[in-house]
Amino acid sequence: MHARPITAISIALALLAAAAASAGPDTGKTAVEADFQTYDATTVRGNDTLATLRQRLGQDHVIAGEVPGAEDTEPGWIIHPKDPKRRIYVYLDEQGKHPGTLAVRDRGSRWRTPENVHMGLTSAELAARNLKPFTFTGFNWDYGGRVSDWHGGRLRHASGVVLCPPEFPGGRQPKGYPEGDAAFTSTLPILARFPPKVCGFELEIAPAANSPAAH
Repeated sequence: MHARPITAISIALALLAAAAASAGPDTGKTAVEADFQTYDATTVRGNDTLATLRQRLGQDHVIAGEVPGAEDTEPGWIIHPKDPKRRIYVYLDEQGKHPGTLAVRDRGSRWRTPENVHMGLTSAELAARNLKPFTFTGFNWDYGGRVSDWHGGRLRHASGVVLCPPEFPGGRQPKGYPEGDAAFTSTLPILARFPPKVCGFELEIAPAANSPAAH
């Protein structure tokens, strides 16, 4: 028998196979996104109180304080108050005793939702993950930049997603940029040149029925 000659092509194929094996499984996340942490929906439960959260997460990791609202601040709780990468704002229910809404507001937050929504995503990236265009409110008012309709896309369960406009050259917003109390589509051509980015979103609260009785 004659030994098969080693060709440049066979060497290249071997090197590619070795590189693929060392790279590990494809997680669908970029190197940057690998630094984000998926939020565990059981962290906060619907029948939690300030006392039960402190007992579970630690006394210093949950405080009562003012949380940012659309128009002003309001009383609530803050989880990981000293760590902007993990900080979560807890908006209380009508009785002011249990969690009503959880929100991420810090630009440097490393949280992401199970749908892989996180800070810094552009409107185009959101639309790509949604597999459909979406609708949002115009900027420059108290409720500006809020995604109002995912149109049945993959992100339809992502709630409270807020977009913020970029810094414009010279600080002047270009003509035709979406603003005001009106609905706009993510397919607007001007967004490709000046893409807004995710600057806030909500997190899931585990149902009270699935959690131990709170005191």
